[in-house]
Amino acid sequence: MNPGYAGRSELPDNLKALFHTVAMMVPDYALISEITLYSFGYLDARAQARKLVATYRLCSEQLSSQIHYDYGMRAVISVLRAAGAVKQRYPEEREDVLMLKSLKDVNLPKFLAHDVPLFEGILMDLFPGVELPPPDYDIMTVRIKDNCVKMNLQPHPVYVEKIFQLYEMILVRHGLMLVGYSYGAKTECYRVLAAALGDMKAHGEGEQITHCICLNPKSIYIGQLYGQFDAISHEWSDGILAKAFWNAAIDQLPDRKWILFDGPVDAVLDQWLKCQQSWMYLEPIFTSEDIMLQMPVEGRPFQAVDASWRKIMEKLARNPEVLIAGADPELQKTLTENNQQLELVTKGLNDYLETKRLAFPRLVFMENLDIVAMLSEEGERVDFIFHFNPKAAQGAVEKWLLEVEADMKESLIDVCRRAYESYVTTDRIQWILEWPGQIVLCGSQMHWTMEVAVAINKGKLAEYEAKCTLQLEIVVNKVRGKLTSLERKTIGALIVIDVHACDVVKDLSDAGLSDETDFDWICQLRYGYEQDSVIVRMINAGIWYAFEYLGNSSRLVITPLTDRCYRTLMGALHLNLGGAPEGPAGTGKTETTKDLAKAIAMQCVVFNCSDGLDYLAMGKFFKGLASSGAWACFDEFNRIELEVN
Repeated sequence: MNPGYAGRSELPDNLKALFHTVAMMVPDYALISEITLYSFGYLDARAQARKLVATYRLCSEQLSSQIHYDYGMRAVISVLRAAGAVKQRYPEEREDVLMLKSLKDVNLPKFLAHDVPLFEGILMDLFPGVELPPPDYDIMTVRIKDNCVKMNLQPHPVYVEKIFQLYEMILVRHGLMLVGYSYGAKTECYRVLAAALGDMKAHGEGEQITHCICLNPKSIYIGQLYGQFDAISHEWSDGILAKAFWNAAIDQLPDRKWILFDGPVDAVLDQWLKCQQSWMYLEPIFTSEDIMLQMPVEGRPFQAVDASWRKIMEKLARNPEVLIAGADPELQKTLTENNQQLELVTKGLNDYLETKRLAFPRLVFMENLDIVAMLSEEGERVDFIFHFNPKAAQGAVEKWLLEVEADMKESLIDVCRRAYESYVTTDRIQWILEWPGQIVLCGSQMHWTMEVAVAINKGKLAEYEAKCTLQLEIVVNKVRGKLTSLERKTIGALIVIDVHACDVVKDLSDAGLSDETDFDWICQLRYGYEQDSVIVRMINAGIWYAFEYLGNSSRLVITPLTDRCYRTLMGALHLNLGGAPEGPAGTGKTETTKDLAKAIAMQCVVFNCSDGLDYLAMGKFFKGLASSGAWACFDEFNRIELEVN
């Protein structure tokens, strides 16, 4: 991805011949915003989208230039997500009020003091006469002031306002950064907010308990924090941050989980953290009796290290003084010896996993042996059509996974066939709510392709355009009502696809198309049901629908640029070549590739390349791709050394 852009090195000639280049331009922010707002149930989506784009254009021209100011696609998406959330929460509120609130909530906390009046002036010009209702923060204000007093802080109005801004930003963003001078009380800001939210929960005032997981990023190496590639075993090891995210993600409690980068800069505990990281990775593996039986040579030294580590933790729990622990030479010696043993255990484990990868290629992309059922994040369930007992594999997990993979595809083929047949006998809205989201998108596109072809041959594109518009209006009215999160996500993704489908039919009708072999029609992504399966065609290229279960995921807004990218990539794949999208940051290179994979239900592995990858690591990756048939999206491919390429 992105070779040769912004002064980066070009791909060598032998690799250029294997890729079709896709030039990525700045996307149409207004069109993307309009369709996205439309999928959230906004009736005046076009006007609100124009105001959003105009706001960022004027901000880029009038506000000061700061490194943390962002007016690109990522900033637009943040506002759109916030607008969708407030629309769902306040469905009867005026839409210009909701858009104004979203713009303020997402942007106001990041602007410097001298830019705030300019930003508010821009909003006043774009939203004349629109006033936001004051937020009801009376209870939270009391809790914040109480906790300020408990922490020996002055509840100054400016400081309390910053805490409110932090709270509002957390509601609309997954990640954020507190910026300010030293001793500006940034740490105390999130601590006061977390304590206030906990007090509100305790008093039944509508909030959740907040768990703060604080990491000191400057006390460990970057590889220990984010993960690193082992030059000896050629394996990737998760970092402490990945483990923290994993534990927060699998926690089913509704409590808030904050992972924070904070702490002093001079705490370096190399051996301790290295041992802790390795132990956290290996401990859940070697607690399995099956693994211990198959790897007794590695299991025995790990048990010895496990006992030593637990003994050290018990000792430090009794006396947690850091100066005393740091001055203990026996502790450092023990940890060093434990690390040496854990390196040998890790190498033996990697050799064992390599034998499993030969039997089940998808294990190449897995970092451990955790298995995920056919459930989406929202709880969508797709039943297997065959039943099997994992115990029959007798500990050989790769055999059971092969059965799961085969049954996944057979089950989705069966569901797709039944949904395709049910479409013509069921009301469309009811049909949408009865089937899995992935199948709804596929089945709807199959019938749309067939109906457009019929309309072209009969010369009734104008009538079919009216039908598509009516179907879209019905679906939009449905999304404005009461729905479960699962149903809302399915309909939201379908609206994005249906809007593009309506636009295509309108363009074909305006052009007076009368032949279904005309380029204006065959250049579209067309779905067909052939040989008891689904094939996706574009121009002369055809790729079979892969029936990889992707859950109930969202879809990318389709613009003319998206269509051109699809055509280039589909043609390249049809010729067994690759694609090389290139262009400025934020233009959608990775997301477009991922969305095309969603369109044909293909497993797509996104990998961010670095100069630390050697030919052995890349060889292993390509071996997995060739064996499993998956796609790979290599971000920053040009960072790999030319000798490796």
